[in-house]
Amino acid sequence: MNEPFQLNLLRLQAELRTRLRDAHNVHKVLVYGLRVTRELFESRAGAVATLKPGRSHADLLYSIPRNGQWDQALLTDYILGKHPTIPKDTLLAPIRRHARHWGVLALRFPERDFEHRHREALFALTRTLTQIVREVDERRARKVRRKIEWEIADRQEPKDLIYDLLHGLRSLTRYDHSASLLIAREAGGELELVAEQIAWTKAKSRRIGLRFELDEEMRAQLDDGRVRLYERTGANWLLRRGPAPEQLPELLEVEASDGVPPEVSVVCAPIATPQGAFGLLKISARRHGVLGAWEASLVEEFLPLASLAVQFSVRTESLQEKVLQSERKHALANLTRGITHDVNNAVGAMLPLVQQMREDARDGSLEASMLDEDLESLEASLQTCRRIFGGMLAIARGSAQSVGHGNLRRAVDGALSVLGDSLKRRSIEVVLELPRELPTIRGSQGDLTQLFLNLCANARDAMTDGGELRIAAVNGGREVRVTVQDTGCGIPERMLERVSEPFFTTKSEGNGLGLSICRSILWDIGGEIEIDTEHGHGTRVRVSLPVLREDREDGQGGQEGVG
Repeated sequence: MNEPFQLNLLRLQAELRTRLRDAHNVHKVLVYGLRVTRELFESRAGAVATLKPGRSHADLLYSIPRNGQWDQALLTDYILGKHPTIPKDTLLAPIRRHARHWGVLALRFPERDFEHRHREALFALTRTLTQIVREVDERRARKVRRKIEWEIADRQEPKDLIYDLLHGLRSLTRYDHSASLLIAREAGGELELVAEQIAWTKAKSRRIGLRFELDEEMRAQLDDGRVRLYERTGANWLLRRGPAPEQLPELLEVEASDGVPPEVSVVCAPIATPQGAFGLLKISARRHGVLGAWEASLVEEFLPLASLAVQFSVRTESLQEKVLQSERKHALANLTRGITHDVNNAVGAMLPLVQQMREDARDGSLEASMLDEDLESLEASLQTCRRIFGGMLAIARGSAQSVGHGNLRRAVDGALSVLGDSLKRRSIEVVLELPRELPTIRGSQGDLTQLFLNLCANARDAMTDGGELRIAAVNGGREVRVTVQDTGCGIPERMLERVSEPFFTTKSEGNGLGLSICRSILWDIGGEIEIDTEHGHGTRVRVSLPVLREDREDGQGGQEGVG
């Protein structure tokens, strides 16, 4: 290799490092590298190809000229290290990424044989490109970490933070099956699946809330905090990185079925916290080669952030439970104040009737028709009291339950029974559009009733001059979508973002915990809430309530009367 060529090679390597120092797009790095390399070698054609993990054929990323013909089978075999026979007019050099064979840079010349030094020069350039690609990936990883760190500092919702973590890992590892986070909130407790992102479909996970029990031996093995990499070979899972337990992927495995692809490789990362909570981050692929040692090491780098996310989630849940308890106390006090008027009216109507009936009985002037009317009035007042106290009792009983199952229609009826008289007093018409049959909801009956009591109470308070309260439900299969809509005053746009904050209220006598507790209940059962309002024209609240898993698995649509 002559001295001018060697000097130009060194200049080109320096130019690549300087020119691409701040690059953030790997595709552009390779295209630019191909262009300048072809100019240096004065080749008639050039190409760069890459092989995505889990794929069997390389993709031609770019070629010069654009319509150049290249043997992609040859390029694939070269990337895979199969030592194919290379034509005499062609030079090939490897490009590595993520600690594995990933790409090839190819040059084609007029008929000539190459000297070993020419190959060395091309290999030197692709080593430089490999280093630049690695630096691009490191910058991307730092960017994802900074984003998550910022969200932690900014006190984002734990659920949003967790899904941002899973999404960030997907953008870096390109896992093609799923990623999930499981949390045991106390030492020795069961692992609960709190978040899962599915890569092979746009559908939401149906497994949120599943629980997995780790035996003492497996839990002790995971306490070392080391990341494990597993691969499926036939019907068995083999441990490729990290110590035991070997049975972990089988315990957490997503059951393959129609439309659900099987997992073939899994990265599992245990997450310990100072407070005693324990988490497990799991990433899985459906094609061999997608997850490897590099991806396991990358997950390891994100474990401190995952630990903070778990701590934040557990701490926030604890605070939410306290707020929930506080809200229930406030709600009881508010309900007591709110229904006092209705109960007093009912009791006040009964008292003179009873007194008059006693007087008529003493002087023998009771008339059958008049007695019948008075008893009918007494019965109506008693039914009012019974309905109000029955609704309060349902909430009190249900509040003592953990996450279980709830009946939507019963929850709506319970809320309306408590608020019924105040709605009538304000001339508010209630319109119910609840299908006759809907599946059972995941969540306790008391929480479900509390949810709709708060939403309906907010709607009532927004309609001081009367209006319409419409409650509609639609069975979405995996969830029931319920809309609570009023024709009241609406919420000013400047306040819309703050209405779910604890203790923020637009009411002069409110405590600001109504919508906050609604979010807490929905977070508990894996539901969602969305508020759409137009100031002066009313508010529409949409809630998504997850269906109890047993109903979904059995394919049942629920029982009659179940909302």
